[in-house]
Amino acid sequence: MVSFHGPALMTCFAEPGGILPYVESAVRAALFDGDAVELTASPEWTEESQGWSNPAAGDRRRRWWTNPGWVWLQGDAAVEGELIGGNTEILEMAKASPLWPPASAWDGAILLLETSEEAPAPQTVKHWLRGYLAGGVLHRIGALLIARPMGYTQRATFQLWDNIQAVLAEAGRREMPVVANLDYGHGSPQGVLPLGCRARVDPSARSIRMLESGVRGR
Repeated sequence: MVSFHGPALMTCFAEPGGILPYVESAVRAALFDGDAVELTASPEWTEESQGWSNPAAGDRRRRWWTNPGWVWLQGDAAVEGELIGGNTEILEMAKASPLWPPASAWDGAILLLETSEEAPAPQTVKHWLRGYLAGGVLHRIGALLIARPMGYTQRATFQLWDNIQAVLAEAGRREMPVVANLDYGHGSPQGVLPLGCRARVDPSARSIRMLESGVRGR
């Protein structure tokens, strides 16, 4: 069963000043168009919060900053695989439970990881990734997608990326494609990823493309 990782009602659909074109386009492409699409970076991003309890803030657009785009941390060869993953804290809760995917589900998969507004420390994420290493997940997956972390300083973001690459080096996976700063996390805006569908990550072309639609029969 395909599940869609993306915006919630209040966090993106009820955007002050109106839904962003990037979000609307992502939702239409994933849920209504039924076509395999090439993913794109949002031209802007923000972490400003206006508070939903203030009616006067409903029409005032939040402050947005220019998005520098995706960061290709490592990898050269293109990889195709099924999208899997999601929020890091939820995945930690699922470990050692019946909800945790079987070993075969990780084979060649493209793993998405995104941290919540609780902003776990980069060192904490490193410990979690070592759990993936110990469980054999990092040896099985084909590529890793890292969302823009919410509530991080630039220094903490760089530490996070360094820690991820350090654990992959421990796993002997320096060749695995890793793409960071994606718009699929707890920050704004949020694109839509159909988990369970196949995608292609191509470091040479600097592209991530869905190979199939999450809407069956369209």
